[in-house]
Amino acid sequence: MGAMFGWGIADFFAAKSSKETSPLQTVFLSQLFGLLIVTSIFLLAFRDFATPWRSVGEMAALQLIFTLALFSFYRSLEIGPVSITSPISSAYPLITIFITVGFLGETLFAKQWLAISLILLGILLASIQFEKLSIRLSSRQGILFAFLAMVLWGVSIAFLGRVVDEIGWFKVTLLGSVFAVMWLAILFGLQGGFKKLWGSGPNKNIAAITIFQLFGTAVFYFGLERELTAVVTPVSSTYPLITVLLALTVLKERVLKSQLFGVGLIIFGLVLLTIK
Repeated sequence: MGAMFGWGIADFFAAKSSKETSPLQTVFLSQLFGLLIVTSIFLLAFRDFATPWRSVGEMAALQLIFTLALFSFYRSLEIGPVSITSPISSAYPLITIFITVGFLGETLFAKQWLAISLILLGILLASIQFEKLSIRLSSRQGILFAFLAMVLWGVSIAFLGRVVDEIGWFKVTLLGSVFAVMWLAILFGLQGGFKKLWGSGPNKNIAAITIFQLFGTAVFYFGLERELTAVVTPVSSTYPLITVLLALTVLKERVLKSQLFGVGLIIFGLVLLTIK
């Protein structure tokens, strides 16, 4: 659930930052400063550098997919509408569960299937204001980017569990940050140089994104080390609940009955997952 809070708060600030600066700058700066933080912690507290090269290679490939997903997601936030693009992108557990259960041998019980279904339905109801579903043509691009983020996230997360089991959650966090910055520099830095990536530099929104996103990611990897990927992933995907609640309280947006019902479904689903 820590991932839910961390990612949800991060996305609230990401939506603000992506409208003030480019999504490319938002992704790069948040990942760069996240790398500095996690590297400092690693050097001070862990200092165990022994990692199989196979795991390093797997993390490089998975982080490339994850980074493309993150950029697509921030691009969807920039174009909007956020109330629709955010829940679409958060439906990545559908892809992850399909891969882990269908191909990687994970098994879910009937109670877990029910809880996951309630959580996903709750995300849909809590995140979308159905009375605003008339979408402008310009907004459809944002929805396409959200779908792309959903698929890419679902694929990368499906295979992350095995890497976490091999080298541990903190090394995965560190390698993920290293390769995220590397891929961003390679994919986009050559196009416009680091000046384009740096933009106007860090600001309060970038700092908030860095801290909360790093916290959510680390807690998520920690959960993958101790539970099935098909179970941890749906719980982490409830982060739009936090984003929407912040938008409702801070931005004073109106709450619909369908959204309140969705919140109730999410809570009930989470409780059901914790019952052994």
